[in-house]
Amino acid sequence: MPIPSTLDHIMVVVPDLAAGVEAFRELTGVTPVPGGRHPIGTANALVGLRRTDGGDERVYLELLGPDPDASAAAFDSGGRFLVGDASGLVGRTWLIHPADLDATVAAAEAAAVDLGDVRPLSRETPSGETLSWRLSVAYPLPSGGAQPALIDWGTTPHPSTRLAAEVVLESLDVLSPEPDRVRAGLAVLGTDAVVVEGETPGVRIVLGTPRGRVVIGPAGVE
Repeated sequence: MPIPSTLDHIMVVVPDLAAGVEAFRELTGVTPVPGGRHPIGTANALVGLRRTDGGDERVYLELLGPDPDASAAAFDSGGRFLVGDASGLVGRTWLIHPADLDATVAAAEAAAVDLGDVRPLSRETPSGETLSWRLSVAYPLPSGGAQPALIDWGTTPHPSTRLAAEVVLESLDVLSPEPDRVRAGLAVLGTDAVVVEGETPGVRIVLGTPRGRVVIGPAGVE
């Protein structure tokens, strides 16, 4: 099955962002680019991804970890739910950009698919620029991260437009102990993915990198 056409980006979480950036560089030969800081006590670094299926090129990998300069209260407000108990590079979840976020949210509500709330969010880049978007936010993550969040960048340039696509996204699989339930939810959200049964929910990605094939899943690097 092809990579979902509405895929926006993939979230890989780490317990320490600086250490995670170095671990990714050692694995792949590619150094993630500093992204910015979030109000929920997290910070990120980004990697441009090139699809192999001819789909939308607006795809990237977000390496997310605690912001060392944030307060514990800020991190507890949301960041802790995302990072969880990660002990390395962990494929936590994925995000999609539907053509009409509000219509997709309405369809999900009608079908009792939990997306949480849609909120305006932002982050400050290292250069001081503020990027803004709307995102469906639910804590804990629906289906443990197997169900994607919805994102709408509005007039903000997509982050991938500033990233060199040095890594190939060869495949994306969704893992869940309840695969049928996840598939039903994806149908309501107007997207599709390879969903397989797995004890730990999340995403497994296969990357083609300058140092060879790399697999990152919900339990870490495979």
